[in-house]
Amino acid sequence: RVTAAQAEASEWVATMAPKRFVVPFDQQSLHRIAAYASTTTLLARAAYQVVILRLAELQVKPYKDLFLTLDSSGDGTISAEEIADAAEESGFGDDPALEKIRAYGQAFSYTEFLAACSDKSSVLTQWSIGGAFRFFDRQGDGVITEQSLKEIFSEAETVYAEAAAEAAVEGECKEGLSAEQFERLGGPA
Repeated sequence: RVTAAQAEASEWVATMAPKRFVVPFDQQSLHRIAAYASTTTLLARAAYQVVILRLAELQVKPYKDLFLTLDSSGDGTISAEEIADAAEESGFGDDPALEKIRAYGQAFSYTEFLAACSDKSSVLTQWSIGGAFRFFDRQGDGVITEQSLKEIFSEAETVYAEAAAEAAVEGECKEGLSAEQFERLGGPA
């Protein structure tokens, strides 16, 4: 079998394969990423990622294309440095929002990046928040329990795993989290 690196280096791919589409990086996207990075709880970020995963392909395509453009290392994540490089190339490398992104301290996975870039006002609807709530409400009794979070997060191989411990420490789900309380988490601003 041919490895990905070998395929990419082949003469046929270099001459015949479609060229990578480059999407311009705008300052609004930078500010959305910074707002996501500075969201205080992992539970809110995890909830927003659940909402993003339920969106149609057309709704996330612009952010998917931007992800592919910014992932200069090709490792499937976007680092703070890749964002800073794109901001510099786009003429806003001195934007204070970059400090929030650097302070986040980790690279953005594909799903996190989509969540970070998307327009919250058009994505966070009653329907999408309700769907995310039902995802976390394992017992279907209208309450998200600490046990439900631990089960969900232990099954996930993502940042969600960290959120269960954080939610317990913060007491977000000690007594259970109702739909109204969940909605007030609000996800990233």
